[in-house]
Amino acid sequence: MSYDRNKVIALAESEVGYHEKGSNAYLDDKTANSGSGNWTKYARDLDALGDFYNGPKNGYPYCDVFYDWLLYKCFGKEAAMKLLCQPRYSAGAGCYYSAQYYKQYGQFYGPNTVPQPGDQIFFTYKAGEVSHTGIVVSVSGSTVNTIEGNTSDGTYRRSYQIGSGSIYGYGRPKWDDGCPTQTAQPETADQITALANEVIAGKWGIGADRVAKLTAAGHDYTAVQARVNEILSGKTTTTTPATPTVQTYTIGKSNEETIFNFCKEVLGLSLAAICGVLANIERESGFQTGAIGDAGTSYGICQWHASRNTSLRSWCASNGKDYAALDGQLWYMKHELETTHAAVLTKMKSCANTEQGAEVAGYIWCSIFEVPADTIKTSEARGELARYTYWPKYNNGNAPAQEQEQAPAVATSGKTYQITLEELSEGMTGTKVERVQTLLIARGYTCGGRIVDGKENPDGDFGPTTKKAVEDFQTANGLKADGVVGADTMTALLK
Repeated sequence: MSYDRNKVIALAESEVGYHEKGSNAYLDDKTANSGSGNWTKYARDLDALGDFYNGPKNGYPYCDVFYDWLLYKCFGKEAAMKLLCQPRYSAGAGCYYSAQYYKQYGQFYGPNTVPQPGDQIFFTYKAGEVSHTGIVVSVSGSTVNTIEGNTSDGTYRRSYQIGSGSIYGYGRPKWDDGCPTQTAQPETADQITALANEVIAGKWGIGADRVAKLTAAGHDYTAVQARVNEILSGKTTTTTPATPTVQTYTIGKSNEETIFNFCKEVLGLSLAAICGVLANIERESGFQTGAIGDAGTSYGICQWHASRNTSLRSWCASNGKDYAALDGQLWYMKHELETTHAAVLTKMKSCANTEQGAEVAGYIWCSIFEVPADTIKTSEARGELARYTYWPKYNNGNAPAQEQEQAPAVATSGKTYQITLEELSEGMTGTKVERVQTLLIARGYTCGGRIVDGKENPDGDFGPTTKKAVEDFQTANGLKADGVVGADTMTALLK
């Protein structure tokens, strides 16, 4: 399908002279209630869609919202998101993030490019930042003519010399067929039932919040909600037990080596991510499948506790696996990573494949898969174990040949601990910053890291772009948008 860019340009032309409003009133009138409060019909219309951005945008700078609104009004929501190369609940209202979405699909062009009408032009007024945007309406010789929202408190025409130092580059929608659409893998009936039970238990919130959380995690909200309705109405659905998987992996000389191979060959994890998994399993069980902890309520290599222990045994029985064997426990671990703990797998795969990435991976796995009582302190210790023990051990290409001695499992008795969490803010660097960037990137925010193969890698530098990502995340989650990562923000990131 093709999209007529001239239609977009014509709509932009009709908006010239629109004044932003001083308050949330008279948004449709071109000049009434003029002010500098960033209130516009553009953000109002996109906010009303519920899932276009990662939070409400009215009352905030709206230059990027203006361009997005043009595409939405001309072609509808789904087409607009495709043309912008943006997913649902995106961070695309921010200029920097918007540019990154184009870059991920190879549709971003540098400042010396001769632009085309309909391109989204981006501006930079400070090194490392993308500060403003608009639409290219025509090119005359060496001059590019634009229409921009949020300029002089309204929507107006501007002109620049091609190659001007203020031009950051151009995003170019594929007017012929839009951008590739990323589709989630279909979920099995068992997976949908498991998610439905979580919904009923309150894990995924209610109403629009439930829709947002399930969709952001890559689940089919419609299918999950339909199953919820069936369960609550007393209807039962008979399902055939899943056929045991035929996917294979290499059995090692030790449990540790076998787990390494499974993580690499079946889960597709990077070396850094695998180091994070191994550091945790060592501390949880010493790689022993029969390890028992928490007064007999936790079991296995991951010390599955209470209801998760019960689920391990039930799932293995239904899938022809032995819950006491390493093979059964590994496949159940994969099952959890694809259903109840899918966010863990996503975040682990977002870790940079570096020694710092190994530390981040160890922290993530501990904090949202194992979840011991003293979560932050224990997660930091396991991150260091992954970085300083397992990364050097595996980075030379060698695999372990002997079993490790069993390490004591960490108690998870539900005690309350007083933990002091160092606040992270602009100007700081290091692994703790990289952890936060990894969690933000996994949620669709851009932190200014280097893009490799369409994927952003965290750089551990808490610069202006990371601060903006933190502020946007805080706003979207009802937190104080101060750009500082404290206990409340970190807790929300780990959910």
